[in-house]
Amino acid sequence: MNKPAKPFSGGTKEQISLISRLACAITVSKDGGASLILDDALGYTDPERLKLMGAVLAKAGRECQIIILTCVPDRYNNVGEAKVVRLG
Repeated sequence: MNKPAKPFSGGTKEQISLISRLACAITVSKDGGASLILDDALGYTDPERLKLMGAVLAKAGRECQIIILTCVPDRYNNVGEAKVVRLG
């Protein structure tokens, strides 16, 4: 008898969701597309995976516009050449 699969962690669910949204945004960006707006995403992601997700966001950002709203900017240190706009 097989053991039941372990449920995904909150961080894994969050990462899969974000990658799916990025894939959709990249797909429609070729036709004029739409910006992808993220509000404090990746809050459940561990530091090692944040580095990997930063690379994913950086690559996707070359294909489509991504706007990230956050009160924890350090979470996105690994995004690369992002334009940062700090609000008062």
